[in-house]
Parts: sequence; C-alpha cells; structure tokens
Amino acid sequence: MKPGATLGLSHGFLLGVMQNDGVDFRDDINVVLVAPKGMGPSVRRLYEQGKSVNGAGINASFAVHQDATGNAADIAVGWAIAVGAPFAFRTCGGDCGGGEGKRGGEGIGSDWGLCMHTP
Repeated sequence: MKPGATLGLSHGFLLGVMQNDGVDFRDDINVVLVAPKGMGPSVRRLYEQGKSVNGAGINASFAVHQDATGNAADIAVGWAIAVGAPFAFRTCGGDCGGGEGKRGGEGIGSDWGLCMHTP
C-alpha cells in the first residue's frame, strides 16, 4: 500500500488477532472499519431496494483504528454511505474503555456525516 492509503476492514476480528500477536499496521496508512449490521444477502437486498425506496438499506457501524492523513473518519463515513447504510454509528471498534461497549454511545446518521464531512 502507498503511504496515505486507506485499509478498510468489515470486521474487527483481524484487529483482535493482531493485538494478540503484538503486531500493528504501518503508521503511514489509515485503517478504518465499516461493518454493515446484517448478513451479506440482506445487505445486498436492501441496497438494491434503496434504489427505488428512499431510505432502504441496512445500518452500519464505523470506526477509525488509525488516522494517518487526518481524514480517515470522512473516508469511513463515505464508505458506509456507499454501501447503502441509511445510518452509520461510530463505534470504538472494540477498543472502548470505561465499559461503554462497541457502540460507544456515539450514534450519528449518515445525513449528518454527509453535512459534516463533505468539503
């Protein structure tokens, strides 16, 4: 990967394995996670339905594990929107402290993300 590129994950399993093995990603790339909250067939069906029914789609969580460029959250929100998520909820990706769980209490809608993260 080129410096400044973004590595996208759809599940946090790799991060757990890497942490367990004591390894991490290179410092010069973004690492983001976008995880639709459904199985593949339902994600695809609702994405297709969204072409004719406004608001159809399946919610997703997103997280930024590493932000080398300063815009990793923008990229993650854009990816969530691109897969058809009507709402994207920021999560800590499993690295939450203080017992707040994977969602971390920071729910946002993709329309907010579009307004706040579009130059």
